Amino acid sequence: MNSLVLAPFSTKGLDSLSKLGFVAYEPWTESKLIHDPQLLGQRIARENFNVLIVEADFLFYELFKEAKNLYFAALCRSSLNQVELDQAIKHGITIVHTPNRNAQAVAELVLGVIFSLLRHIHSSNIFIKRGEWEVPTDPYIRFKGREISSVKLGIVGLGNIGTKVAALANKLGVEVSVYDPYAKAKIVKMDNVKFMDLDDLFAECNIVTLHLADNEQTLNMIQDKQLSLLGPESFLINTSSPSIVNEDHLYNALVNGTIAGAAIDVHDSHPIPSNSKLIQLENTLLTPHIGGSSFETIDRYSSMVLKDLRLFLKGKMPKNIANPEVWPSRRTP
Repeated sequence: MNSLVLAPFSTKGLDSLSKLGFVAYEPWTESKLIHDPQLLGQRIARENFNVLIVEADFLFYELFKEAKNLYFAALCRSSLNQVELDQAIKHGITIVHTPNRNAQAVAELVLGVIFSLLRHIHSSNIFIKRGEWEVPTDPYIRFKGREISSVKLGIVGLGNIGTKVAALANKLGVEVSVYDPYAKAKIVKMDNVKFMDLDDLFAECNIVTLHLADNEQTLNMIQDKQLSLLGPESFLINTSSPSIVNEDHLYNALVNGTIAGAAIDVHDSHPIPSNSKLIQLENTLLTPHIGGSSFETIDRYSSMVLKDLRLFLKGKMPKNIANPEVWPSRRTP
């Protein structure tokens, strides 16, 4: 069995994979390459790769039609936007993915951002570096903050990440409110958690964090109405998708003091243009889409992929198979 690994992968995972056969390890984080699907498929055929593991690359028809010896492909992501599942089924290729791989990492970033917003950590750092600390006692007054017990946290979307955020906040004694009509059963055992309508949640909470899928139903979900309900001492956190929040409405709310500030980890372009309106504002805390970027995330998805590959090689359906319809007609080793 020959494996081509284009995703960052744990050392332990690579060692285990090498015991199953030849491994070519070319993570996109080192090569800086996102491969053309057709050319990648041709390489897979030419070099006789049977297993493909990706994170940033695309698993499209152009790849599948060329990759004659490929029978197993792993996408080290939760979302399946990068794979044409119908074409994988047509070509008999088993696809697995890694749901929940980065939920802990994103949830911890959210908690870190909350502490930074409450205690002005980011702002006070800039204050010192700009040389603005001239009067010894000024920062004590200017950056007087709030403790975590003051937070009424609103979570919009209770998937894997939202659930992790709720659990972490719950352990800190934070009062948590949730908007998600489909996920109530997930957290009924948690204390200090209540379900609310979207507008009621924005009116009730002083920090709201978004954890929603990017789709037509969530497009521009957060607009003037919700931001005005949030209030001038409250914060919005978005580590989910830029399309969920109307950026013009958010900008106006930040400029006009409708809300106190916003922390944003997801953006329409990478990198953000230097003339972005949000960059110019002092009440935004911007991070460059690093929510899921942790070493433990790589360890986690490496383990998930290997477990599913072993199941596949034993003739058993992988736990995280994305196209179970392929199973009766799948390619086999």
